[in-house]
Amino acid sequence: MKKICTFVINEENKILLLLGSDKYPQFHRSFWYVVTGGCEDCDDTIEDTVKREVKEETGLNVKENIYLNWIFKYESLGVECEEYVYASFVYERRNSFK
Repeated sequence: MKKICTFVINEENKILLLLGSDKYPQFHRSFWYVVTGGCEDCDDTIEDTVKREVKEETGLNVKENIYLNWIFKYESLGVECEEYVYASFVYERRNSFK
């Protein structure tokens, strides 16, 4: 399965981190992460997947993607994965990153 990981960067060169929480609330754990996702139907290009995932997870539109020439290969739940790493630049204000 092809997957993506991207660092979302704004016009002030700040990197957006998303705050997630454990799906089991009794553990009261939270964690920071960058935008990730998968190429669901694989009709999309990897770059289209990056743009879609950034929009879905942040509401921001990507103006430029830079492929960082990193591919992580691993197995997750019995599925072979290839994760492509990008930097995605967004040049719009939406409660600018703090």
